[in-house]
Amino acid sequence: MLSVLELNAMARSLLEDRAPDVWVEGEVRDLMRTGAGHVYFSLGDARAQVRCTMFRSDAIRVRFELADGLRIRVRGGLTVYEVRGTYQLNVRSVLAAGEGERAAEIARIKKKL
Repeated sequence: MLSVLELNAMARSLLEDRAPDVWVEGEVRDLMRTGAGHVYFSLGDARAQVRCTMFRSDAIRVRFELADGLRIRVRGGLTVYEVRGTYQLNVRSVLAAGEGERAAEIARIKKKL
């Protein structure tokens, strides 16, 4: 019999072994910075989203200002936050990819009004 924590640790191990280094492109949503310099956000497209974590040591290397609505390409590894049993992408590097679709649509609507 497994405890919940042991089950989540097993899931974490499986994800980290299978997806240690992936590139993903999407739009930044729900960006939050902590006082310690860590950055949390969702990366989404029209049909799905994934929670992302970027620790301070990686965040300080980003050469542009991350903001909601920005389209980016990220490189990182999948993991499970065992306490909550949720999976996330630990982002190690970020490249700009332009304006996100949601942000562009909002800008079009504002211009039209």
